[in-house]
Amino acid sequence: MSLTTRMLAPIALIMSIALAFVAGSAYDNAKKIVSSNIVTIEATVVEAVSREIEFMLESTRNYMRLSAQRQIVKQYAEWLLTQKKPDRSAPEQKIFLEQINQSVAIYNYVDSLIFLNKQGTVEASTENMGEGQNRSDREYYREAMLGKSSVQGPLITRTKGYYAFFLGEPVFVNGEVSGVLVGAINMDYIASHTIDPVTMHGKGIVYVVDPNGQIILHPDRQKMIGNAMIEQAILEAISDGGAGSFENERDGMAYYSTFNTLPNGWTVIATVSRDFMMSDVQLMRDRTAAVALAAVCIALFFMFLVVCRVVAAMRKGVQFAESVAEGNLDQTFNIRRNDELGALASALNTMVGKLKNSFEIANRQTREAEEARARATSTYRELQALIDSVDGGVARFALDDSFRVIWANTGFYALSGRTREDYARDVGNRGINVVHPEDGLTMLKTFREHAQKNDSLKAEYRILRKDGGTSWIYLRAKRVGEWEGYPLFQGVFIDITQQKNIIRALEMEQQRYNVVTEITEEILFEQDIATDTLTFSSNFEKLFNRPRSIEHYLRDKHFLEIVHPDDLHLLPSTKSTELSEDDFMRFDARLLTSENTYQWFTICFKVLRDNAGKPTNVIGRLSNINDKKLEEDRLRREAQTDMLTGLYNKMTFKQLAEDMLSEGTHALIIVDIDDFKNVNDTYGHLFGDEVILTVASVVRDGFRSSDITGRIGGDEFAVFAHDALNENVIRNRCRQITARLAEIDYPNGYRISVSMGISFYPRHGKDYPTLFSHADAALYHLKKHRGKGGYAVYGE
Repeated sequence: MSLTTRMLAPIALIMSIALAFVAGSAYDNAKKIVSSNIVTIEATVVEAVSREIEFMLESTRNYMRLSAQRQIVKQYAEWLLTQKKPDRSAPEQKIFLEQINQSVAIYNYVDSLIFLNKQGTVEASTENMGEGQNRSDREYYREAMLGKSSVQGPLITRTKGYYAFFLGEPVFVNGEVSGVLVGAINMDYIASHTIDPVTMHGKGIVYVVDPNGQIILHPDRQKMIGNAMIEQAILEAISDGGAGSFENERDGMAYYSTFNTLPNGWTVIATVSRDFMMSDVQLMRDRTAAVALAAVCIALFFMFLVVCRVVAAMRKGVQFAESVAEGNLDQTFNIRRNDELGALASALNTMVGKLKNSFEIANRQTREAEEARARATSTYRELQALIDSVDGGVARFALDDSFRVIWANTGFYALSGRTREDYARDVGNRGINVVHPEDGLTMLKTFREHAQKNDSLKAEYRILRKDGGTSWIYLRAKRVGEWEGYPLFQGVFIDITQQKNIIRALEMEQQRYNVVTEITEEILFEQDIATDTLTFSSNFEKLFNRPRSIEHYLRDKHFLEIVHPDDLHLLPSTKSTELSEDDFMRFDARLLTSENTYQWFTICFKVLRDNAGKPTNVIGRLSNINDKKLEEDRLRREAQTDMLTGLYNKMTFKQLAEDMLSEGTHALIIVDIDDFKNVNDTYGHLFGDEVILTVASVVRDGFRSSDITGRIGGDEFAVFAHDALNENVIRNRCRQITARLAEIDYPNGYRISVSMGISFYPRHGKDYPTLFSHADAALYHLKKHRGKGGYAVYGE
């Protein structure tokens, strides 16, 4: 071990241990914080989904209760009581079917409505299916006939064959139950509006189970009610009800789960992969370790430079002493230092000077004898020096069964880590004994095949070194005669172990590259600018169903076929004359995948240049960011709409209306619910929300789907009807909306009344503030001078 190594090794060890301890502690703390945050996020998600499901179920119960109390339902029940065998083509039957079909069409939570007579027979349904069937065995029928509201499920529908929950409401005529109105809850709709939007970055899900562990709501519709049960471990974790969290394993992966039990016994569960949530912490740990390691290396490097200066001076002194010991006295120990090493160098130079004088006297006395001996051996030395200067070994060997070595230079023996004497003692000059056992027979066969030829022989084989290691040898030999009846070869032996190791390392690096491209979702690519060839990693073919190597990329533009037309302008040219000076680019674009759908990708690349600054290659990657883009769009939509009605909020409505103001005729309508404060005070906010939803639905349906509808206040709505060429059409639509709302009969006696103010562009204003102010003035004028209800046009 060198002096430098002995000095630096303890320092490096201490710094590495301290670094490992600090990094490990930080990583453990980060894991604990992330775990706590995951549980908090899941609890928030579960609580929000629970509230949404409770709201939907309660809204559905209210809808069924109000529907059973509607006049048309009671009239139909009375009519059935007068019929021994109802005529299904009778006007009463058709009117009733038309009414309940309209009701289901505007209320998404209920999939269908069914009316059962007092005997439990299906008399009417929204889908005209199952009529005549008897369902008196159903619990919801029996409970309703006792005058109670009931929910039963999951049950398989007899007409469609899928599982659903059924709500039964008694229909009273003259104080007696005369029939049952049954609604099938649209569980798929509820799932799509409560649990489907919650993806947790694509690595988590939210689902709902009943008290028996049967899955009721799930993003995977194949696991919906009646088709799947949760695992026993999860069922035991949530069996006590309430809310909480736990960890579980599934398919070899760990998950964090949080749950909340609803009043009806259903349990909402959110679960997310622990490995996915911890990936950022692990990445942070790796990057921190890399930075710290680099800092340690830099510190060690500077210490190394200091130590090297001292060690270099000491080595120079050792070399000087060795040279003097070998008889070289014509040198001085040149070191300019003012310390002990400088004093030592001065003393050594004085000593060498005195030795030189003594040796000169001795040399003069022995020179004649040395010259004579030198002449005698000059030829031999010159030949031996020439052979020993060969980079490798030179040898003559006989082709017997042992590759007997007849003569060899020092380099030949050194290839196996031996001297000439070692070789004779250890292997008996039998070359076959140092050849690797797997290569020996092949070597003998190759030499015997070339024994009769006069051409050169080339071979690569392995030898066993004295230290137990293995070296690769390149041999180039030729037959030069015979020895004791065996062919005699002479050859040059070169150690190619380093080259072999480099090749092996390159092969391993290629394997690592292939593995990385197979397990990652990113696609790597490289463009050879000289040949105009674009090559992708292997997963490109699977994702885009196109060859991974594209020739004539710039000329034929094959790659551009998968780029969305609206994003083509983003692609820069990679011609050598048009590349950016910073040599790095990054942008987002949509690419057509093998599923024939466009997905968002981040494309970034770096330009490589030669010593002259000329671009030679472009290396980059494609990263799929489609889920991230979709999530951003969803959040943007949520920020633009009213949470209760789903209409545009006030800010978004104003912005969209201003964007559409242009040449033409437009109309701005403000809708106000009359006396809405009294509705909340008298009937409660839940009923008030139902009124808000009803008005929002009627106002939106009263205009074109391309018109803009928004909720601009608690009880105020606005409509921007663009390209309204005929003002009378706008008046008629406002009249129809007020009439339709007035027809809605609530059991508590409340009837909806709205007032509307209208202004037209450009007659009443050429900007949004003016149009809005004039429409609001028309609304105020209507309420003050003509009473509430109806509509008024500004200035009329």
